[in-house]
Amino acid sequence: MNRAARFKIGSVVLDKRRKTWNFLWWENGERRSKKIGTISQFPTKASAWRAAKPLRDAVEKQTQVNAVRTPCRVSTLVECNRFARFLWCACASDFASARH
Repeated sequence: MNRAARFKIGSVVLDKRRKTWNFLWWENGERRSKKIGTISQFPTKASAWRAAKPLRDAVEKQTQVNAVRTPCRVSTLVECNRFARFLWCACASDFASARH
């Protein structure tokens, strides 16, 4: 499974110290995790994957909702960039005049 596929659906990992299965995924740039169960409840990784199906579905649904964005027009981006530069120049000149 390549990295892009894992990013979209998450992964199931075994925490050997605690002997628990965890479902890991990325959300808004942060790594998230949810405990699925113990190794005695789910002796194989396949059984842990089956138990994590509701979590996978929720993550996929959230990813689809975040993927739908309204397109931004280039003219809007240019206008925002000009305004940001104007503010930066205004702040820089205020700072320079305050120092002298």
